[in-house]
Amino acid sequence: MDMSEQTTVYGRYTLGSGAILADRDKVWDSLADPQVLDGYRKSMLRDLRKSGIRPESMADWNVMDVGTGRQALVFLELGAKRVEHFDISPENVARMSAYRSDAGLAARLQTTCCDIVDADLGHDKFDFVYLNGIVQHFSDVGRGISNCAAALKTGGMFWLYFYRSGTFDNFVLYALRTLMYGSNVVPPGYRFGADYVGARLFYSDQVKDNYLTSIYMDGVFTRQARLYTVATYLRAMELLGFEVASSSGIDPIGRDVDHQFARAATVVTLRKVRAPDAAAIEAARGLLAPAKEVDQLDEALYEEPEIRETAALFKRLIATLNGLRATVDLRALAAMRVFAFLAQIARAADFDPARRHPELQALLKTILAVVEVEIPSVS
Repeated sequence: MDMSEQTTVYGRYTLGSGAILADRDKVWDSLADPQVLDGYRKSMLRDLRKSGIRPESMADWNVMDVGTGRQALVFLELGAKRVEHFDISPENVARMSAYRSDAGLAARLQTTCCDIVDADLGHDKFDFVYLNGIVQHFSDVGRGISNCAAALKTGGMFWLYFYRSGTFDNFVLYALRTLMYGSNVVPPGYRFGADYVGARLFYSDQVKDNYLTSIYMDGVFTRQARLYTVATYLRAMELLGFEVASSSGIDPIGRDVDHQFARAATVVTLRKVRAPDAAAIEAARGLLAPAKEVDQLDEALYEEPEIRETAALFKRLIATLNGLRATVDLRALAAMRVFAFLAQIARAADFDPARRHPELQALLKTILAVVEVEIPSVS
């Protein structure tokens, strides 16, 4: 594939967050880099044990994994009988295919480039479906999840890690995606090269890839990033025939919005206890349909005045930039500046969550003051 024609951000412009790695910049290292896989192994073992899954039980398991492929390799190391890896990125699948051949893993590892929403995954095929930070990127979350659920055997386990509506991080990232291209979905045919170069210039002292360039591209230029509440996901999975086995990050229970304490991502491990009928499948798909995603800039969602004020400031900035006659792409500069606040200040361990909105508002007001004074609007 000609990289100048690249239209998918995954695999070329981002390889994930690197959050579980001791050195987050190693996210850009080779697929099977020993240090990187060791970081994944430690994290995955902890998560599996928390979910009540013993690694030794995987000796007879056929595992489905979606993503960069590193987790698939760890599953093989942990003793899984067979792993089928899927990803929408041709680059990720090409790397996995080359490694599969070089490592002599053809009997235990399969890799396929496809869109999970539309792919034929089979029925009652897998013992474990592992969707780690994937489902919100489906073009249709309901159809994608129901497709994966149908491929899981009754009695099998389903790992569901998703980005949730109503958290500060996802509120900011939603606003930045809207700022950049006017909606929550990157338009067909969009080219990412200039944005990728801009991220390297802005976030890297040596103009090389680092974890910030990866998470900026992943957070702002992902093809889709659809957000739903935890309650919506749980109800959809119940309709699809699942019961919860364990969870992490669901707190605070019963609150769809919490910009101070709620984690941006939630993990629910579920067991398939029955095969759903057609009506239940359609109902689950409806709950997680694209039209039902939650607009994080909808001020009506928020009781807290400070969140409404921040949403209004983002809308004002978006409208202002839409009306400018400018010679440079101020959108990207504004987006990178706000993302730097999110990634390097608001996410710091010692940063008080109560300061998130006041400091973000101050930054947005400063950006608006400069832009509105210095750049003439379209008459």
